[in-house]
Amino acid sequence: MTEQELKDLIKERINDLMEKRGSNMRSLSRSLGFSEGYINQIINNNMMPSLSAVLMLAEAMNMTPSEFLDNSEKRPLEYYKVNKDIQNLSAKRLEALSILLQEENENARSKGRK
Repeated sequence: MTEQELKDLIKERINDLMEKRGSNMRSLSRSLGFSEGYINQIINNNMMPSLSAVLMLAEAMNMTPSEFLDNSEKRPLEYYKVNKDIQNLSAKRLEALSILLQEENENARSKGRK
């Protein structure tokens, strides 16, 4: 991943976080203890965030740093929320969910949606 790709990914993650929280740059920066200007510079690709900022952003999104920086998942917040919810399911409910997902994937493939 190039530096620009990393900056773009972090910008995307910050925007996702603001959207999910229903917040803006000012409230996000205050909740994380950053200046609004710092977040603005990151979002505008003028600055690479520090490691501590990346760690704080990942924590705010309830992600590990590696999950935060994984650009293979396009909807990380939804994915990781569902993943956490799945971890709390009983074995019987997990099996039922697995069957449901398999059926949905088969339906999607048959309709050409995948």
